[in-house]
Amino acid sequence: MNKYDVRGYTISNRKVILLDLDGTLLNWNKSVESYRHTLDGDNTSLSLEQIYRRCKLSESFEFWDQIEWLPWGKDLYNFCQSLAYTVICSSPSDHPNSAAGKVSWLNREIKHGDWILTKCKWALASPRHLLIDDNKKKCDRFYSAGGPSILIDYNGNTDEYINKLKSAIERWVSL
Repeated sequence: MNKYDVRGYTISNRKVILLDLDGTLLNWNKSVESYRHTLDGDNTSLSLEQIYRRCKLSESFEFWDQIEWLPWGKDLYNFCQSLAYTVICSSPSDHPNSAAGKVSWLNREIKHGDWILTKCKWALASPRHLLIDDNKKKCDRFYSAGGPSILIDYNGNTDEYINKLKSAIERWVSL
């Protein structure tokens, strides 16, 4: 008997929620913003993407290892776990420190949860696998490969948005 048998999952009825990390559960924006002061000159007009690139944060073990949960991140993760088999699915950069930092974070914060690091989230697509991600391109590719996806875009009232997101996840699980 494994943990999937205990919850009543079988290969034929198991639904899987694939949850992205940064921008979905983790506060990528705040973490990048914290590096603004390390840049020389007037950097107030730089976008977060520009800071990310200039500071070479994709190469930083510490950046990925120390990234914080979004205020609703743990709640969303636990909510998904309560509904279906949930797997963290994250795409590291090409630099090995990105994957190493994410693995360190996952081992500390998720402990016994399951996770996948892949650049090819679309390869996991299935009608029974739901991708929840903040990257439109990844959501579109996943959908094109045959899997439903939810694009995270929480600008505005986050409490209202998270409640709507949870309702959408519940609807998908109940199909």
